[in-house]
Order: sequence, then structure tokens, then C-alpha cells
Amino acid sequence: MFSPQGSPSRVNGIVKGTHVYTRSGIFTVLITVTDNRGDAGSDSFTVFVDTSTLDTQPPAGVLNTPAPGSTVNADLGYVDVQWTDAGPAGLDPTTFDPNDVTISGVTVDEVSLLSGNVVRYWYNKDGESLTPGVIQVHSSAGAVADKTGNGSAEWQAAFTLNTPEPVDVSSFVTVRYFGLQYNRRTGVWAFYGTVTNNAAFPCRSPFDWSGPIWDQPERRP
Repeated sequence: MFSPQGSPSRVNGIVKGTHVYTRSGIFTVLITVTDNRGDAGSDSFTVFVDTSTLDTQPPAGVLNTPAPGSTVNADLGYVDVQWTDAGPAGLDPTTFDPNDVTISGVTVDEVSLLSGNVVRYWYNKDGESLTPGVIQVHSSAGAVADKTGNGSAEWQAAFTLNTPEPVDVSSFVTVRYFGLQYNRRTGVWAFYGTVTNNAAFPCRSPFDWSGPIWDQPERRP
């Protein structure tokens, strides 16, 4: 007999059916066919089932970079997650996508599959960045699956992003002073000139101009 979820169906004139066994054992399958006149014919065969080879283990995810509970001083623009599958089926890489995880204050834009089933989740492709503080990384149940369809369990991890300290770039830049310009609408004198980066790495504005920029008394036209 076939269970309701495994009722037989006709495909190209051939009757096919399935049945799911949930425990190991030796089972006898009896098939009976009855025609429109009530005549019947039967046949049987034996099935040996070993459920120990079935994959019932769900995948698991662990935050890899930044490390859970760590404190970092730079916004990398991504988080790395290590996915594993304890069962024999193995992970299904087609289930990796930006919806696998959520990250505090940003939206995942795209994913990259690295070696060892490490998945990189990028969030800065559209210019987003993290707000300093505690960053939560969360993955909902079923986000990633293995090749038998087992979905991953829900998990959550966190790390802390420090507030960046101002950096003194006076030794990395050359400031060329051209003069002052008076704004008649605001009544303010403004410094104008150029700033040249002499460092081997890019300098990002805004710059903090500390100390006096001229030693002349205030003057007005």
C-alpha cells in the first residue's frame, strides 16, 4: 500500500509510486492492480531499508570575520561566515544569497564564495558603512540548505566596531596657502588654498584645521 503522500501516478502509460520509510528494516511491498471489470493481479517484493545512511543533519553557520565577540578598529565592508554540514549530502551552494544574514544598520548587497565553504557577505557595494558600536549578525532558520534540503538553524553573533580616532596627517600632506577671501553675505573671511597628499595611501576628508591659520588682526574691506 502507498501512503497518501506517495500515491501512484500514471506517467506515459506507466504507473509509478513512491513511499518514504522512516526507520530501518526489511519490508514486503505488495502491489495489486484491478481493472475496470474487477479482475485483479498482485505481485510482491522485499525492500531492505537502512536509514543510517540518510542525511538528517542541518547545515550550521558561524561568524568567521570579524570574530564573534571581538573589537575591531576598521569597517571592512563585509562579514565572512563559515558554513558546515555534518551530514553526508554536503552544502548546496546555490542557496547562498544576500538574504542569508542580516547585519545591524546595513543591507547585504552581494555574496562571494571563498575556499572552505566560507561565504563573504558584502554590504559596502552601494556605499553603506557600519555605525560604530555593537554590530549584530543574524541568520534566520532555513537560510542555507544542504543537497537533501535540510535547512540551517537560526544563529546570531556580534562584534564591536570602535569609533575611529582622529589621525594627525600633517606629516603626510602639503598645504599651499593662496590667501583669504571675504564673503560679504556672511561677513566671514575664508582661507583658501590646496592640500597635496604625499602619503602612499589615500587621505579622506574632512580635515580638522586646528590652530591659527594666519596671524594678522581681523580686517574688513
